[in-house]
Amino acid sequence: MPTHENSNGHKVDALLNLANKSERSKRGRLKIFLGAAPGVGKTYAMLTRAQELRRAGHDVAIGLVVTHGRKETESLVGDLEQIPLKAIAYKGKVFNELDVDAIIQRKPETVIIDELPHKNLAMERNKKRYLDVVEILEAGINVYTAINIQHIASLSYEVEEITLVNVEETVPDSFIQSADELMIVDITPEELIKRLNEGRVYHHDMAKRALSRYFQYTNLAILRDYALRLAASHVGEDVRSYKKLYDSHANIAASPCVLVCCAYDASTPRLLRKGKQLATIANARLLAIFIHNPQKQLSRVKLREIRRYKTLAIELGYQLEHISGGRLSKAIIRYANDHNVTDIVIGKSRRAKWLDWLLGSVVYDVIRHSEHKQVHVISTHKARLSDVFSRFKEAKQSSNTTWMNVIKALAITFVSGLFIFFGLSFVGLSGQSLILVLVLILCAYRYGLKASIVSSILSFIMYMYMYLTPTFQFTIGTFSQVITFIIFMLVVMIVSQLTARTRRSLKVLRSREKTLSMLYKFSNEITIKQKEQSFYQRFLEALAQYFDYEFAFIVADDHKLYETIPNSCQLSDKEQAAVRWCWSNKTACGKSTQTFSALPWYFEPLIVDGRMLGIIAICVKFEYKVEAFMFDQILIKTMLSHVANALLQQRLSQQEQEAVILKEQEKLQKTLLSSVSHDLKTPLASITGALSSVLSYEDMFSKEDKAEMLTVALEESKRLDQYIDHILQMLKFSAGITINKQSVPLKTLISEVLAIAKKRFVSHQFKLQCLDKDLVINGDKLLLEQVLLNLMSNAVKFSAANSQITLSLKCINTSAVIEVIDQGIGLEQAELESVFSIFHRLKKSDSYTKGHGLGLAICKDIVTAHHGEIYATSEGAHKGSTFIVKLPIVNPYEQENIIN
Repeated sequence: MPTHENSNGHKVDALLNLANKSERSKRGRLKIFLGAAPGVGKTYAMLTRAQELRRAGHDVAIGLVVTHGRKETESLVGDLEQIPLKAIAYKGKVFNELDVDAIIQRKPETVIIDELPHKNLAMERNKKRYLDVVEILEAGINVYTAINIQHIASLSYEVEEITLVNVEETVPDSFIQSADELMIVDITPEELIKRLNEGRVYHHDMAKRALSRYFQYTNLAILRDYALRLAASHVGEDVRSYKKLYDSHANIAASPCVLVCCAYDASTPRLLRKGKQLATIANARLLAIFIHNPQKQLSRVKLREIRRYKTLAIELGYQLEHISGGRLSKAIIRYANDHNVTDIVIGKSRRAKWLDWLLGSVVYDVIRHSEHKQVHVISTHKARLSDVFSRFKEAKQSSNTTWMNVIKALAITFVSGLFIFFGLSFVGLSGQSLILVLVLILCAYRYGLKASIVSSILSFIMYMYMYLTPTFQFTIGTFSQVITFIIFMLVVMIVSQLTARTRRSLKVLRSREKTLSMLYKFSNEITIKQKEQSFYQRFLEALAQYFDYEFAFIVADDHKLYETIPNSCQLSDKEQAAVRWCWSNKTACGKSTQTFSALPWYFEPLIVDGRMLGIIAICVKFEYKVEAFMFDQILIKTMLSHVANALLQQRLSQQEQEAVILKEQEKLQKTLLSSVSHDLKTPLASITGALSSVLSYEDMFSKEDKAEMLTVALEESKRLDQYIDHILQMLKFSAGITINKQSVPLKTLISEVLAIAKKRFVSHQFKLQCLDKDLVINGDKLLLEQVLLNLMSNAVKFSAANSQITLSLKCINTSAVIEVIDQGIGLEQAELESVFSIFHRLKKSDSYTKGHGLGLAICKDIVTAHHGEIYATSEGAHKGSTFIVKLPIVNPYEQENIIN
């Protein structure tokens, strides 16, 4: 009985499955009509259902239907709307293909699309038709489609072996499993053969050929069995999901997992399909590991084969990984334990048992250490003629290097054997034997196992002929020499094998060390020097250092695509369409994929925690680089994960800063509203009260009282006018200050400002401290005058009557320094910066004239626009304040000319 916790876990899995189906229901529903062979009536059944839907009032259209000239099928098309096909010119011919964009634009409720396994033309957006169907489903359109059992990827190989008919157009099992409905169109083999004889499937000549090959009774019976099993498996999966969700006491075993171990040889497709069949029966997860020997250089032919194997694995629904190393059996078992694998599928080559005993067997080691896992050993059959030719081409390409290594090892062994025999005879037979073993070990380490074996045979001949008595004869004189010879050969073979294995392990370690070093350097390169150059440009340059491809980055988020970096990268219309498709579907496309495969660019979305961060574009211009790119992709994706995390941190930091700014803006808006409402309401209330009193109670007030009230109204109106003028100035400055620059002698300017202040602020005393010589700056005289008057007004507001205000002018280095010094309430340390903020007011100013909180903010904007600096200093409360303005002066030669 499962525990309560396991029951809940299964229920969660079931809910997730239902949630996935619910998510799919937001798209369109997929109904597949499955047949065991051509002619069973899939298209007929599909059109019959379409007519029923149309009569029930549903919006049904035909995207593509192939009737093969069958009259019964053609009659069912009837008055169903047919969306026009797209005419495409290719290699001098015109082909009528499915128009995906037209279907999505028309957007019927249900669309009929026949010939699901069809392979599209090279210039089409998607490589296969089932990918077109995926796009249509994503647009929210229901799809009816049809397929025969031989076109399903996991069964195509078995069908080919049974019928001897090669099947090239296949559909991944994962797509079939994603169908909302799987309807099997079934008739008996006898009925199908009868249809063939009547000419209802093919014309009579074709029907005769078909009956002699594909449509034999035994073949049809087996294909029918495959179709029924697939349909039963599809139903069984739904039943299991239902039980997990609604029957908490159901006895459901732990989720199985199938691991397929693939070498880079012709047995890989067979192993992948066997693993898929096993996983289908057990409803298991699928994993595949590709085992790579780093010592072996892969040719372009082999790389092309590997690309085909990986494409097949992805179509079958495998999760791919790569492992390499000397002890492959340990790596396989370790991987299986880490991923909770229940079944291991591995291939066993047909070779002599003594070779397994001598060289070891990965299969036997896996079985020995598999513990409770089931190991399925698949015997690799004899290679086909095409595979033999392929291996011959591969061997021919690498034979030059191998034979050169063998020749070098033979030459070294022969010369060393002669030198040891004639030049080192004084060390005795035992010493000579050990020295010869050392030479063989060095050959094994330097030139590999094959060269070591050949040189060992040569050393055996030389040892028997020259070293053992009687010398220069192929005879052994004594029993001790026989024992010495046997031990010698055993030591040579074992040590050579261990040395070759050590060399392989060393290569693996070096490869891993190189990879880790690259990742470490790359990680450092994308994290340092954040402020010196663009982050995007930096990581693109870092990628280009390690890989021989052209890189670009499309800045994007979940809502929009932005610029392409670098700007020099100009993408064509089709490439931009691929970028948009990659962005909207959040799926890789382009080179080496099934979508936009004809383009030279590969597009990979950078997604972290569901956030779209951008799209990396990699240009693989030459076809021969595509296979190598498949291996580079593993490391590139690892590097891109570092980029994505760094980019996410940068985006989050930027969003945090924007949130702080937004919060400050909201705070400023609240302050603005409260300040404006208060500062407008107060003078308006005074003006309204004074004027209404004069008008309403004219007889009650004396002439002096009326004059006083009118004077109050006039002063408040001036105050209101000044306040509105300040607000208009701030709005103008925020939009950008236009400075009318001219030469301004500061001594003259300060004298004029001081004269205005003495007339305006008669309640205070003013003192001027200036240099003997004048200082000249480039600036707007009127704006600078306003700055000084605002500072003087601020000093008057916050200092007692009859107190002294000092205005001074100094020269420090290349700056003119103007100081306004008062003896007022002073400033606290925390207020020295905030005093220049808009609408900032001092709490201590209650006993003094209140300001609007705009004057000093206006001063700061004007001084900043003059490339100057303004700040305040104070020794503390009630010790006065000093406001300092620094402005750059013109050079001395220009000053003399201006003053003269």
